[in-house]
Amino acid sequence: MHGLSIPKQTQISMHPAMLDPWDSALTWGTGTVLAVLTGTDGPAYRDVGAAMAFHPDGRFAGAITSGCVEADLILRAQEVRRTGQPQSLRYGRGSPFFDLRLPCGGGVDILLFRLKDVGALADLAASRAARRPVSLIVSAEGRLTLGP
Repeated sequence: MHGLSIPKQTQISMHPAMLDPWDSALTWGTGTVLAVLTGTDGPAYRDVGAAMAFHPDGRFAGAITSGCVEADLILRAQEVRRTGQPQSLRYGRGSPFFDLRLPCGGGVDILLFRLKDVGALADLAASRAARRPVSLIVSAEGRLTLGP
């Protein structure tokens, strides 16, 4: 048609909370810090196993709450990256952080750790791509292994 301009397809930018943290961590590799929801107390936005990945340049992927603690997790991820020491954190109900309450009234336990086991994430990605059931086991030290 004469005079009709159809724009080229543009890349749609996704909110970081919508990105897959496991795939992002695999892509980003060394220097990535992961946060995994390890426990809940009362109502919670996400189920145990929800995760986030934090790139050294400040990018992140995934979400653990509806935005209640993510900014604090970003700051703490920098500390974990610097020290190499995992951190177990509690937010909301029963937390020492009186200024970081969850609107749902519950509590969440989160493990923050540096990515060390890129191979386990590669195996996880292959299992997911093949739609094979698999579980990802996260130790208290932040080591990743696959289970049945």
